Amino acid sequence: MGVTGKLMEGIEGKKDADGCMHGTVKIGTEDNRGIRAHKLGENLTAGAAWAYRIIGIGGRNGDGLKTAVTRRNCRIHRASLRAVGKAEGTVFHIDARNDGTVLQQEGCAHAKTRIRRICSRCRAMREFVEFPVLYCIFHFPIIPLETMNIKGNIRYIVTGSVIFLAIYMFVAAIPIGPDVSFSPVWTRDITGAPALPVAGVENKNAASAGSFKAAGYEPFVLGNRFGYFRPDGTILGCTQTDSRISASANAWTVYSGNARNTNVYNPDGSLRMTVPGSGFVHLDGERTYLFIPGGDAVSQFSPDGKALWTREHTAPITAFNSSPSGTVIGYADGMLALMRAEGSEAFAFYPGGSNYEIILGAAISEDGSLVACVSGIDRQRFILISVKDGQHKIIYHVWLEGDVREQAFVDFEKNGNFAFFQTAKGLGIADVKKRTVEFVSLPGTVHAVGECPGDSLFVVLSGLEDSYILSAIERPNHLIAKMTFRAKDAFLIQRETNIFLGLDGAISRIDIRGVK
Repeated sequence: MGVTGKLMEGIEGKKDADGCMHGTVKIGTEDNRGIRAHKLGENLTAGAAWAYRIIGIGGRNGDGLKTAVTRRNCRIHRASLRAVGKAEGTVFHIDARNDGTVLQQEGCAHAKTRIRRICSRCRAMREFVEFPVLYCIFHFPIIPLETMNIKGNIRYIVTGSVIFLAIYMFVAAIPIGPDVSFSPVWTRDITGAPALPVAGVENKNAASAGSFKAAGYEPFVLGNRFGYFRPDGTILGCTQTDSRISASANAWTVYSGNARNTNVYNPDGSLRMTVPGSGFVHLDGERTYLFIPGGDAVSQFSPDGKALWTREHTAPITAFNSSPSGTVIGYADGMLALMRAEGSEAFAFYPGGSNYEIILGAAISEDGSLVACVSGIDRQRFILISVKDGQHKIIYHVWLEGDVREQAFVDFEKNGNFAFFQTAKGLGIADVKKRTVEFVSLPGTVHAVGECPGDSLFVVLSGLEDSYILSAIERPNHLIAKMTFRAKDAFLIQRETNIFLGLDGAISRIDIRGVK
């Protein structure tokens, strides 16, 4: 699954003819499915000149036309296709200035925090956490013995006792199951880590290229720092830069706002390729893309720097997602297109159904057999599309309550059994096989959804303007724990039962235990 960043920026509310100011409308949408946090330009409409596009966003109910102006020159993009440089936290309290006693300093013993399936409140948590409660409270009137008519009330007492015993036996028969616990493993400071090596550049503080020979490391982008770490807590390298960043498990690059002929490096610092032309480079696993100035065209390149395909359109790109099987692209005019890995176009159509057509988020499954998207404003809907034997078909859709008026998170879990998507009130979870959707109420914007160990429990990062919430959810839609915290920059990766949390200048690992 992935983390995606803004696809467009510089979109601001405008006054219409009646002089009314309407709210800001944001439009927008990494393998390394756990971290699709590898930087795509925040503004895919960036260009050499300060040119503007006007995009109308409004309904047909007379509430006025909302307009969005997109600048072709963008600010620095530091967030990947999802992370937006925002904090991605954990169910533990982690202060940006002190790792505290929950995520203990490395080398110290760590106490587990357990989440029991039957409890009223877990007092072991430092911060407040809500849990499901499975118990019954019965209230009986207290009658003084001297005034109690035993004979007259005997049938009520017997009846109440029978009902109590029946409920008790039913509840007691429900298996409790194993405890679910979140156990801190390590915390590492990245600010003192060696810099990433670069071929031809002498740096005494750089890491050895040989440290990258063994596979199994994870990429990260944390504000203006990026690099690689291993699950055992080894920080292989970390570089700080004021340039734009894009990084994957296979490569990394930094470039300026007017980038041209951008060099892409392997993690060990050797030159991987040079992407010809102007634009913003985006890396996703083995795949390399170039978003061309103007925001309405994108190209994919082979490892030797040759263009595999280029897709141009008349409207800006507002959604983007890729897997080894293909690339799905959504546009501001409502078109949804799928490009196959070899460069052929599988489909391009307008899902429609809304008063304002726009693709706010889209994703493609690992095997390329499914595409999902959040489409439209004013009668917004989630759409699931089957792609088979050269044909595409909408196999499920659901109308959503309210409208997301910004780039919406959409992604598949690794096996393609579930699709996750943002709604106006939180997160939608679509069961692909059953063709059903469950909803979880979450505040703010969804930034990332972790992999699901045993398809039973997963973590979700959502955030408001100045705070971020990490929620643990058990299928189908049971919120079993959540934690709110403040941070300037963060990322979240979940690999089965291992959670990796980046928070400002530190990375921590937390293991989930007790999950089948």
